Amino acid sequence: MEHDRPFILTSLLAVLLIAAPVRYTLAASPGDRPGDGVQLRGWLHVEDLSMRQAVLKVYVNGTVTEVRMSESGRFDLELPVNAKARLRFENPGHLPKEIDVDTRHARDGLFGRKPRQVRFGVILELERHMGRLNYAGPVGAIRFDAEGGCLAVDHDKQLVPQKKNKPMVF
Repeated sequence: MEHDRPFILTSLLAVLLIAAPVRYTLAASPGDRPGDGVQLRGWLHVEDLSMRQAVLKVYVNGTVTEVRMSESGRFDLELPVNAKARLRFENPGHLPKEIDVDTRHARDGLFGRKPRQVRFGVILELERHMGRLNYAGPVGAIRFDAEGGCLAVDHDKQLVPQKKNKPMVF
């Protein structure tokens, strides 16, 4: 029995060395770590160059969060994977813009194994230059393809006449 002890210890050590990386890989699978969402970094530009009252509202899963922007217009935020969000950029005297973000397939394909980071810019136009027009809906969409997790971006800057909410008085 004494001669079997080194064999048992060696076998146990081999099993532990094989199982340890598997356990670590499972524990470190995407979605389990904090900071594992989709990182968005962007810059807001407004025509009058004043960022003091600029606001970025993020609508995710029924909640609204205001994201702080620097005086230069830079913003950073993280969205969870498998979420749909709407970003709304506002500044008094400017047309607001909305962007839809869908992170459902951010972890698909080869790209999904790495941290996902998206960088973009948003320009707000002065209302007085837009001839009483508004955007018909979100001006853009950021999403990830279902087949491979590749980034896909859509633009739609269609303008429509502003709604008139004031009743006519005769």
